Amino acid sequence: MNQNTKLRWGAIALFMSAAMTLGGLCLRGPLIIDITNPYAFAESVASPNNLIAETFLPLSLVIQLFGFLGVYAYLNKPEAENSSFWGMVFSIFGNGLFIPFAGAFAFAIPVVGKLYLAGNTDVIAVAEQALGPGVALAYLIASAFTLTIGAILFAVAMRKNGLPIWLPIIYVIQAFGLSFGASIDYVYEVTGGILLLLFSVIFGMKMWK
Repeated sequence: MNQNTKLRWGAIALFMSAAMTLGGLCLRGPLIIDITNPYAFAESVASPNNLIAETFLPLSLVIQLFGFLGVYAYLNKPEAENSSFWGMVFSIFGNGLFIPFAGAFAFAIPVVGKLYLAGNTDVIAVAEQALGPGVALAYLIASAFTLTIGAILFAVAMRKNGLPIWLPIIYVIQAFGLSFGASIDYVYEVTGGILLLLFSVIFGMKMWK
């Protein structure tokens, strides 16, 4: 497989991942992880829209791994070799840390919500243990930091490759919005999804050519 083919597959993966991410976020709506109101939490995670969204979001993370490889292949020039390599490493590591949480929220937490709404109120303790302080929270924090660091390193590589400054700025902002911003407000999360899709179109066209 020649370099052009690799870059084009990377561009496709980047765009598919971004489109699935934004589509999943819009379907899911604001993420509710506050279990102080267990009925509202259960309704949210067991809703039909959330169930559809959670089939897209974990898959988008897996596809994005191939997008990261495509970005690295495009940026891996002698003048940006170190920053592009470590940008890829941190980005893949950050996604890997987040995938277990996304999988649990896609396959286990909705079942908890359904059982609670069916009258099995004791099952909410499972969600409290899974989403409260502990290993899952540590994974989320580590994922947010590594994804943001990876985005910054990729952004440095973009500048070293002579790309316009607004493109790496968009990339860093989307990473912050989809990681740290997601825990602040839904608006930041959706903004991150929109910027990721915008970046994937613009950067993907460069990779395609």
